Amino acid sequence: SINLGYCDRITDKGVVELSYAFRNLSALRQLSLDFWNFKSQKDEGMKSLVSSLKQTPFLDTLNLNFSKWDLLTSNTLARLSKSLYALSSLNCLSLDFYECSLIKDSDIVALLTAIGRLQFLKRLKLNFSGTAKLNHGGFNTLLNLLQSSKNLASLGLEFDGRTFKSIRISKMMEIIGQITGLKNLSLT
Repeated sequence: SINLGYCDRITDKGVVELSYAFRNLSALRQLSLDFWNFKSQKDEGMKSLVSSLKQTPFLDTLNLNFSKWDLLTSNTLARLSKSLYALSSLNCLSLDFYECSLIKDSDIVALLTAIGRLQFLKRLKLNFSGTAKLNHGGFNTLLNLLQSSKNLASLGLEFDGRTFKSIRISKMMEIIGQITGLKNLSLT
């Protein structure tokens, strides 16, 4: 577990150096990185870091917190999505994008599509509060993800209240109701 929240002395180059460590950690099973309110002025290091996650193919637990990092870009999220394709043994995934203002609906679609391919996923927590409004494409991709996630035992979803309308909530709950092994549910 590495907590770099509020670290204003960690440079972009320092995050690139951290990403190099994953080359030697191919047997890593659990990883938690906290970049809450990260102060880096660029995202080159973060692009390198999320790309390097592919070097940890046996990872079964991944927690990434990018909350309140204003510079999280579409390019970084695209690389994270590609890395998730390589992490086929993940069974626990937590991604926190609270108040990451640059995230777009298309970024969410790509990320949810990648998550939908994780066959062994049992615990999923996603926080998109304070990010882009989840539009039609993102919401439909979320529904597809939930339909394909029959092995989930725990699900946590956080979105802005403006994201959901009554009809969307009822459709989502209908699909969640079909996840028969679900033991824990948190929707906020």
